[in-house]
Amino acid sequence: MQRADLDGRTAAGRVFLGRAFFGRAFLGKATVICLALIFFAAAGLAGCRARTEKPVMEVGTQQVYAPQARLYLLLCLEAFENEAGESIWQMKVGGRDAYDAACEAAYASMLRSRTVLGQLRSSQKELSGEENARIEAALAVLKDNIGEAKLASYGITDELALQYLKEDYLVSRFIGQMSYMPDSEEVERELEETFVWYENLDVSEYMQRIQMDAIFLYSGQYLDGEWVLYSQDVRENQMKKAQEAYERLTQGESFESVRAEYSELAVGEKAPCFTVGLIQSGGWGMYYKGQLERDLWESVFRVPAGQFSKVLESDTGYVIVQAISYPAAVDADVQAYAGKLETLRDEYREKITQEHAGEGIENLIDDWQEEQTVYLDEDAWRKITEQLMQEIR
Repeated sequence: MQRADLDGRTAAGRVFLGRAFFGRAFLGKATVICLALIFFAAAGLAGCRARTEKPVMEVGTQQVYAPQARLYLLLCLEAFENEAGESIWQMKVGGRDAYDAACEAAYASMLRSRTVLGQLRSSQKELSGEENARIEAALAVLKDNIGEAKLASYGITDELALQYLKEDYLVSRFIGQMSYMPDSEEVERELEETFVWYENLDVSEYMQRIQMDAIFLYSGQYLDGEWVLYSQDVRENQMKKAQEAYERLTQGESFESVRAEYSELAVGEKAPCFTVGLIQSGGWGMYYKGQLERDLWESVFRVPAGQFSKVLESDTGYVIVQAISYPAAVDADVQAYAGKLETLRDEYREKITQEHAGEGIENLIDDWQEEQTVYLDEDAWRKITEQLMQEIR
């Protein structure tokens, strides 16, 4: 019962879900998520580049030059790797090659930043001494993470980097100060769509309990909330390892020893396929039927106590379940179900309200962008993307 945070539109002319380095969250829309270090990449102030240099991008009166564009992309690539490691470049993100997705995210970030900066008045560009100190500290982090030699090779001086950081901070601060009141009827409609399944289910069935252990191998990974499948070869290898684990169990090895060798879950961690329901059982190893993926209900609950299942495929990986026992439902839990559901409704209502407010702000930024003349030097941008692609492959 989890909602998708992204609407599937192309990254061009749109923004992505991100979090500003300085701690203020902001919501956007795109087919890919680029987090962490992207805050470094705001472009330099007008007048700090030689006017003889042709900009890579122009949004109204705001420009992005080649060194700035390289930094946008470089930091976006590093953010992708920080989320998933170097294996990200063998994965698909939003149905596209991960590198292409990173390039689109960097482009969207440049476009968004330039659009918002074009809305700032002079008075909104003033910073306090404390804010300037935080930007100076961010510069030290930037140089440490990227390396001074690499920054220099991209034409990024300390002066330019400080200007980038300042403008990125201004964008983040400005967006954080914006407000938007979402449509309450739309919020309630979305809330009802999410909870209608729970309001019509058999509570006694949902609250059936099982005590179990599991061997779990992932078929992909989450990148800031978006599930991204591994490549076909990697998924096949994961399934092969799960089958090997099953064969060793059938040969008499203990579930604990096989789990220790094969499972990708930390001790006490619950597999994502066992935590999708809104009402969840407390304590490790104990689960309500309704908190499992619906397609796993029948397969898991038919495993006799003391035995293990075959390899089961879930939305997020491959799992072998050992059923330990089937404790009777606790009356107090069943009686408290309605109260738990109402509490979760209130929490989810607040979550939806915040999301819609963020979407409203991002729609306003989209409107600003559509009012601007946008120019991209495609040849220059292609050279930048090809250069950095060679460095990571």
